[in-house]
Amino acid sequence: LIFGVIASQSIGQRLRLEWMWVFFVAVPAALVASVVFRGRDLSLGESSLAMLPDAEDIASGNLLTRSVTLVCLAIALERVARFFLSGEFRLAVARSPLFFMMGFIVSTNVLASLLGSPGGFRYQLLYAPLVALAVFAYAQTNAAQGVIALRNALLIFFVLSFAALALKPAWVADLHYRSGIIPGFGVRFYGFATHPNTLAPLCLLLICSVRLQGFKLAWMNWAAVALGLLGLLLTQSKTSILLAAVGLAYLWWTDLQRRSRSLDGVARGQQQLLVLTCTTLAAGLALLFLLIAVMGESRLGDKILLLADRLQLSTVTGRTRIWDVSIQAAMQNPLFGYGPGLWDVPFRIRTGLPFTHAHNQFVHTFGAAGIVGLVALSAYLVSLGRLVWRTRVATRGVGVMLFGYLLLRGLTELPFNISNAMQGEFIVQLFLLIVCVGAVRTTAATQPATILAGNQHREVPSRSGRREAGQFA
Repeated sequence: LIFGVIASQSIGQRLRLEWMWVFFVAVPAALVASVVFRGRDLSLGESSLAMLPDAEDIASGNLLTRSVTLVCLAIALERVARFFLSGEFRLAVARSPLFFMMGFIVSTNVLASLLGSPGGFRYQLLYAPLVALAVFAYAQTNAAQGVIALRNALLIFFVLSFAALALKPAWVADLHYRSGIIPGFGVRFYGFATHPNTLAPLCLLLICSVRLQGFKLAWMNWAAVALGLLGLLLTQSKTSILLAAVGLAYLWWTDLQRRSRSLDGVARGQQQLLVLTCTTLAAGLALLFLLIAVMGESRLGDKILLLADRLQLSTVTGRTRIWDVSIQAAMQNPLFGYGPGLWDVPFRIRTGLPFTHAHNQFVHTFGAAGIVGLVALSAYLVSLGRLVWRTRVATRGVGVMLFGYLLLRGLTELPFNISNAMQGEFIVQLFLLIVCVGAVRTTAATQPATILAGNQHREVPSRSGRREAGQFA
């Protein structure tokens, strides 16, 4: 590792090479390699898989995945060293969100490990802050390149996932799923991700990356978006599908708003009618689905119970048990919490609950990192939210949509989990960071602004006649 850092630092200083795009390729590749080399049988059910070692701990896997992690760390360490030694940090934009992000990582990973109830420390927890710093440095001048690298990697990832669905379905799908949103369809798609709930954000990332940096060929854009939507639907993750539908509708609305500025009153009225029609059709389809879900019962009470079961509303009662256990673990050390080991394999065995987290970002953060971690999370979300809102036009609504998706998903999942750098949840946050940093850098440019649209660039005149920055992509 030391030799690799010295060599890459020397080459990087001479040639100014930017290698952090390798990280966005390595994470999906490591997810695929982890399943291929370890094997996985999803027919055992989620409860049995929950008692196995954490699949997201890719760094402790086979020699190939360890090598991939080592290469990413060497590249990240070289980029961070160059970022500070060459004085680039003084010229960096959007440093406030990075500061609060690092504070959140340190409080939940380092402080909670050293000062939490069980104690102990795992060196893998240092990977995330190193990679976050490197990606932030990389985003200052190479945001578009990072989006393109992730777009290509995710497209290959989903092509391989669907190929495995046809050739080796036990690796990538639960074929006996009974609580899906599609009546009579008992397949839940995992892909090469660790869980459908972690695959769904990757589906959304593929769609967003295509929106920001599309392929040169139009049919490839349509194919990538179709794969993302199909993968999202097959995950049968109710929360993610609902939030993604709202987010995609928001992106569509932003496009309509931007186009309507140059339309006359008649055309604008036609667009409003189109939006109203589509909204009515969507509401009608949702009502039809609910009617189909309960049509087999005759009594109203049975219909309500069946509807609650279809929507999994009854699981809220079960999750209160998980929240109680998490809060009780935190109360042993309210300031620093239980530690990152909350809901790991020993904790699950001791409590007898086969859950990998608290199913709520705020409850889990309080349980794992106490009051310090909860305050750090809140500050991080406020700072990131301000950055997202500031760049809402430059990112064509992608920043706002992804942030809202992550924030609302935090009510039932852990979208801001940063326990390991080589995992899907972390790469979603890094994608949001790199997109917003690239948008700020473009907006703050003093030279004539350019709009990145694939390989084409054009200048954008402001209302005052001066040249100003346009959109990120």
